[in-house]
Amino acid sequence: MTSEDFKREKICVCGFRKEEETLNLNGAKGWLSLTPAGVDDVPEKFDGIDCSRVLVSPDALDDDLAEKVVSEITRLPKPLLISCASGARASTCAWLYIAKKHGYSFEKVLELSAGEAWLSKPPLKNWVARQSAD
Repeated sequence: MTSEDFKREKICVCGFRKEEETLNLNGAKGWLSLTPAGVDDVPEKFDGIDCSRVLVSPDALDDDLAEKVVSEITRLPKPLLISCASGARASTCAWLYIAKKHGYSFEKVLELSAGEAWLSKPPLKNWVARQSAD
């Protein structure tokens, strides 16, 4: 998927190591943080941005977590920033949402996301495969 496709979905994904890298992104109306508590402090609202945190750990990628992630991405206002430490989990969650929203098969997700970092991480790749349309 190109950056234009993400723009149409009004989703931005990023990895960050410092809170200010995320907070300097202009135009976001929603922020979903995937990092553990204590790594960043995600208030309910920040400077007019609706915020939420869902811990996405490669050790606990199940159907319930997928449902929670998709629900939060659906609920939060767009444009939406999805963030994690490296960007891989954020991108995975965006693809999970897009696959569910559009009914994409895993093969279609692979085609559209060719070359992205999350594809080299088997737990993330397998999680999206299990959640994609047959």
